[in-house]
Amino acid sequence: MNDVILLKRDISKMFNWIFQCIKFYQTFWYYRRNIKWISYSIDINSNFFIDSGAWLIFLIWLLFNWYLTGQTGPAVAFTALVSKDTTVGSKAVVKYDRVLSNVGGAYHPSTGIFTAPYKGVYSISCSLLSSTSNSVHLEIIKNGSKMSILYSASSTFPHAGQTLQLLLNEGDKIWIQNVNSVVAKLHDHGSYNLFSGALITRL
Repeated sequence: MNDVILLKRDISKMFNWIFQCIKFYQTFWYYRRNIKWISYSIDINSNFFIDSGAWLIFLIWLLFNWYLTGQTGPAVAFTALVSKDTTVGSKAVVKYDRVLSNVGGAYHPSTGIFTAPYKGVYSISCSLLSSTSNSVHLEIIKNGSKMSILYSASSTFPHAGQTLQLLLNEGDKIWIQNVNSVVAKLHDHGSYNLFSGALITRL
């Protein structure tokens, strides 16, 4: 289903891009006579004036837009929360099941894992609110290695948060994991415990 949505979006972007190219050239062609340094030549067969300078600039503009499109690519962004009070097992991955957005389909709520679809710089965020009955440590994990730790103490409902900017390669995986060898109880009703990420720039 996500592939169909992405295909429709890409087709729509392609037609919009073609329309912008045509609009750009029509505008440039209209004002070409006011630009003194542009050279002109005549197509004898059609008696149509061809602005060679305009064509050159138009082609440069097309190549530049093609380069930018290749650099940016499709958008990638997701936000998911824990929908209810949740117990996370020892060293287990937190599964954020209330998905608010998942542009690009790179986050999988069934596993709690985000997989980078492109090499680039990503912003990754996590927030934590523990149940009053226990303190909780959560780790932000990249491919099995700890990136950062969040801590929420017992009794007082302290709300913790972290935001990281990470260089990820295509296929790198990010998830949130219980640090401790005992279960972790999270307090929530779809508002406090969050896992979020977005592609800032593609490399």
